[in-house]
Amino acid sequence: MSVNAQSELYFEFAQRPSSVFLTLENGTTYEVSVDENNQGSTYLEIKEPKFGTIVINQSEKYPIYLEYGQKLNLRQDYNKKMLVSGQKSQNAKAWMLAFDSIGGMNKSSFNESGFECNYYANAKNEMLNPINNMGGHTFKKKALKKLNYQIAATQLLNNYGTHQYNSLLNISNEELINNAENYRDFVLAYANRLSNGGSYETAFEIVSQKMQGSVRSFTQKELIKSVYKTISDDAFMEQALSTFIKQNTVGAFNEEMMGKFGGYLVGMEGLPAPYLGYLNENNQPESLSQLRGKVVYISFWASWCKPCIAGFEKSKALREELNRMGVVLLNINIDQTENLWRSSLEKHQPLGKNVWVNDLAELYKNYQISSIPRYHIVAKNGTFANLPDHKGRNIVEEFRKLVNN
Repeated sequence: MSVNAQSELYFEFAQRPSSVFLTLENGTTYEVSVDENNQGSTYLEIKEPKFGTIVINQSEKYPIYLEYGQKLNLRQDYNKKMLVSGQKSQNAKAWMLAFDSIGGMNKSSFNESGFECNYYANAKNEMLNPINNMGGHTFKKKALKKLNYQIAATQLLNNYGTHQYNSLLNISNEELINNAENYRDFVLAYANRLSNGGSYETAFEIVSQKMQGSVRSFTQKELIKSVYKTISDDAFMEQALSTFIKQNTVGAFNEEMMGKFGGYLVGMEGLPAPYLGYLNENNQPESLSQLRGKVVYISFWASWCKPCIAGFEKSKALREELNRMGVVLLNINIDQTENLWRSSLEKHQPLGKNVWVNDLAELYKNYQISSIPRYHIVAKNGTFANLPDHKGRNIVEEFRKLVNN
């Protein structure tokens, strides 16, 4: 670890505390051990400047601004005031003094949920005085965005359920929010608040039901991304992405989510089928897009896949009916070599248009194939289609509806 990437914090206390914790704005928490001389220290790797909170004895809170190359001396006196000095301490001192100017973080006006009261909005100008007088250029910009975020969060929480709520909760309101990263953190915490601290499934369900428009889409998107980073839950991802796609009102969000989670979305009704290139039996390159205007029934298979080959034989009568109807039976082989495909093709002769994928990496990226056999239906407009999932369905008639549509 490079010394320049560290922020070093040295603590000294007038009275020995029972506990000392440092929590960064991303939720990472560090415990600081205090020795018999009432002193302690911690070393953090800081690549980008971060805001944080020092919590002493579980109730005494102090704001901190961290940046690489710092060596901060933090001394708490008998009056519970935190004094800041040391190398590269000017911005940290300005941030501490900004809160001192409104009485510190330990005022009763700061509630336990972490969302501060209207005191922020009323005292903003007072807080800006030490920030503007002492802070560096980058710090000033970050501090102003942080304050604007806190004010926005306060207004949103205080107006929840009122006619002002929907106008305040607006991701395009730059004057109010002024920081996409902080707003993302806020909506995630806000979703958790709505669910009373429940599971991420509950939070997502409540957001989908209670929020509207672009705000709902933004919050759903960020919840999904947050869960994906921390938890492996394919069932939730598929369900949540399906709901998101149906409710989303922002086109750019669809593109973002397709780029990140396209594998989960493959086969979802109404979504465009990703690019799919292959070689035909005459060794000519073709792609799925060339079949636009026709209903396509895709079957992924390989020479070594016994269930795939058995499926061709078992569904022979159905496939013949679909072929007569005009459905393109696209049999996509994923064998490692062309020779394996051709020898298996000669042996089994599956009905339909037989092709071989010569770029498996691209196929796996676009279609996230983890097992075969696997099947997809693509409608005339190039989007995925799904048949009704219930007993007694007539598969031929359902395909006929797609063909005649």
